Amino acid sequence: MNHLAIIFVLLAGTSWASSGITVQSFFQHSTRTPMELTNIRMILSSILIFIVAWRYGNLKKNFRILNRWRGLWIELILYGIVGIMLMQFTYFASIESG
Repeated sequence: MNHLAIIFVLLAGTSWASSGITVQSFFQHSTRTPMELTNIRMILSSILIFIVAWRYGNLKKNFRILNRWRGLWIELILYGIVGIMLMQFTYFASIESG
Protein backbone atom coordinates (compact mmCIF):
# COMPACT_ATOMS: atom_id res chain seq x y z
CA MET A 1 0.00 0.00 0.00
CA ASN A 2 1.20 3.49 -0.83
CA HIS A 3 2.02 5.35 2.39
CA LEU A 4 1.86 8.74 0.71
CA ALA A 5 -1.78 8.09 -0.25
CA ILE A 6 -2.63 7.26 3.36
CA ILE A 7 -0.95 10.46 4.54
CA PHE A 8 -2.94 12.50 2.00
CA VAL A 9 -6.22 10.88 3.08
CA LEU A 10 -5.49 11.62 6.72
CA LEU A 11 -4.45 15.17 5.88
CA ALA A 12 -7.63 15.74 3.84
CA GLY A 13 -9.87 14.47 6.64
CA THR A 14 -8.05 16.55 9.24
CA SER A 15 -8.26 19.66 7.06
CA TRP A 16 -11.98 19.14 6.42
CA ALA A 17 -12.72 18.72 10.14
CA SER A 18 -10.58 21.66 11.23
CA SER A 19 -12.17 23.93 8.63
CA GLY A 20 -15.62 23.03 9.98
CA ILE A 21 -14.57 23.86 13.53
CA THR A 22 -12.96 27.11 12.39
CA VAL A 23 -16.04 28.19 10.42
CA GLN A 24 -18.30 27.35 13.35
CA SER A 25 -16.21 29.55 15.63
CA PHE A 26 -16.21 32.28 12.96
CA PHE A 27 -20.03 32.28 12.79
CA GLN A 28 -20.34 32.39 16.58
CA HIS A 29 -18.14 35.48 16.81
CA SER A 30 -19.23 37.29 13.64
CA THR A 31 -22.34 38.71 12.02
CA ARG A 32 -21.32 37.46 8.55
CA THR A 33 -23.60 35.15 6.60
CA PRO A 34 -22.68 31.92 4.82
CA MET A 35 -23.16 33.66 1.46
CA GLU A 36 -20.68 36.40 2.37
CA LEU A 37 -18.13 33.83 3.49
CA THR A 38 -18.70 31.81 0.30
CA ASN A 39 -18.17 34.91 -1.85
CA ILE A 40 -14.98 35.86 -0.04
CA ARG A 41 -13.62 32.32 -0.29
CA MET A 42 -14.46 32.03 -3.99
CA ILE A 43 -12.89 35.41 -4.83
CA LEU A 44 -9.70 34.70 -2.89
CA SER A 45 -9.30 31.24 -4.39
CA SER A 46 -9.88 32.63 -7.90
CA ILE A 47 -7.20 35.25 -7.38
CA LEU A 48 -4.81 32.58 -6.12
CA ILE A 49 -5.49 30.35 -9.15
CA PHE A 50 -4.91 33.27 -11.54
CA ILE A 51 -1.63 34.14 -9.81
CA VAL A 52 -0.39 30.55 -9.98
CA ALA A 53 -1.41 30.22 -13.64
CA TRP A 54 0.26 33.54 -14.48
CA ARG A 55 3.40 32.63 -12.52
CA TYR A 56 3.86 29.35 -14.39
CA GLY A 57 3.09 30.97 -17.74
CA ASN A 58 -0.10 29.02 -18.40
CA LEU A 59 -2.61 31.86 -18.17
CA LYS A 60 -2.46 32.96 -21.84
CA LYS A 61 -2.39 29.36 -23.03
CA ASN A 62 -5.44 28.49 -20.91
CA PHE A 63 -7.40 31.47 -22.20
CA ARG A 64 -6.52 30.51 -25.78
CA ILE A 65 -7.87 27.01 -25.16
CA LEU A 66 -11.06 28.40 -23.63
CA ASN A 67 -11.55 30.79 -26.55
CA ARG A 68 -10.98 28.02 -29.08
CA TRP A 69 -13.85 25.97 -27.66
CA ARG A 70 -16.53 28.44 -26.55
CA GLY A 71 -18.59 25.68 -24.91
CA LEU A 72 -15.87 25.31 -22.29
CA TRP A 73 -16.72 28.78 -20.95
CA ILE A 74 -20.31 27.69 -20.30
CA GLU A 75 -19.17 24.45 -18.67
CA LEU A 76 -16.64 26.30 -16.53
CA ILE A 77 -19.19 28.88 -15.37
CA LEU A 78 -21.81 26.22 -14.61
CA TYR A 79 -19.28 24.12 -12.72
CA GLY A 80 -18.14 27.15 -10.74
CA ILE A 81 -21.64 28.28 -9.80
CA VAL A 82 -23.56 25.01 -9.51
CA GLY A 83 -20.74 22.71 -8.54
CA ILE A 84 -18.38 24.64 -6.34
CA MET A 85 -20.25 27.70 -5.09
CA LEU A 86 -23.42 25.88 -4.08
CA MET A 87 -21.40 23.14 -2.40
CA GLN A 88 -19.43 25.72 -0.40
CA PHE A 89 -22.59 27.65 0.49
CA THR A 90 -24.47 24.58 1.69
CA TYR A 91 -21.43 23.50 3.71
CA PHE A 92 -21.22 26.89 5.44
CA ALA A 93 -24.99 27.16 5.87
CA SER A 94 -25.17 23.73 7.51
CA ILE A 95 -22.36 24.66 9.89
CA GLU A 96 -24.10 27.93 10.78
CA SER A 97 -27.43 26.22 11.46
CA GLY A 98 -25.76 23.37 13.39
